[in-house]
Amino acid sequence: MQSFGIQKASASAIRTLRKDIMRISSCTRLTQATVSKSSSPRHIHISTHSSKSTSLPHIKSKVRIHHHHRTCRAYTTISPSPLPSQEQTPDVVFPDPNRPDLFYHFTPPPTPLSPTLPAFALSFLDVAPPGGMDSPAVIGWLPAQTQAPEGKAGSESESTLDDFVGNDKFLVFLHDTIKSALERRQDEIWRDAAIGLGSGWMHIGDQRNIPALGRVGDPDDILATVLVQDGQIVPGTYQPMPSYRICTVDGVLQLTPGLASHLKEALAKLGQDAQNTN
Repeated sequence: MQSFGIQKASASAIRTLRKDIMRISSCTRLTQATVSKSSSPRHIHISTHSSKSTSLPHIKSKVRIHHHHRTCRAYTTISPSPLPSQEQTPDVVFPDPNRPDLFYHFTPPPTPLSPTLPAFALSFLDVAPPGGMDSPAVIGWLPAQTQAPEGKAGSESESTLDDFVGNDKFLVFLHDTIKSALERRQDEIWRDAAIGLGSGWMHIGDQRNIPALGRVGDPDDILATVLVQDGQIVPGTYQPMPSYRICTVDGVLQLTPGLASHLKEALAKLGQDAQNTN
């Protein structure tokens, strides 16, 4: 059965945010959009099939589960008030409940998605990515709030998987890291796969949607190909696949344990180097 992927993860993550934000009093300045027609316009609801109040103001988020296992998030706003700058907002980060290695970093505007609306920067780091939004440690962005159509105050617009925007710098960093790990034989799964193949070209696949035995994975799930000779990956033959997508209906990038560990180490080093530079 096809998973809810990133859309389910995003919905679940927003439910988790409800608990985290309650412990951060300063987060009451995160957004400036009025969404309720009630007598308390600064009241907010973040809910899945039920309404529960939180301390994150001015956002109303609903999660709808449609047929075919498709989940959509809807956000509304009727206030043109400016949002606080990044300097005014504390770092807010929370893990995805379905992917404990994936973290959402709340980013006030301007962001790569909008000059006026906030976004979530996705990262495998649980601390603020070094270099901010321009960091190769940022996998991509999801909108934290969407703009209501002009002249339709309070109307809803849905944010779905199509709203994910990948970070090209992360993709370059990812391929460099995988290439390095494969050439150093740091992943047991791909090392054994090369031995089993013997000679020929071998696909390096994303693990979010593993194909059936003997089948070739979907083009958007194939990270790269490498040449194998005598059971060994030939250094320098790593070729990224242009059809690969960081985020699909099956979720965000998932690597085999060896590659994931190497990527995590490389990201940690990226953060350490940034601290040493500062």
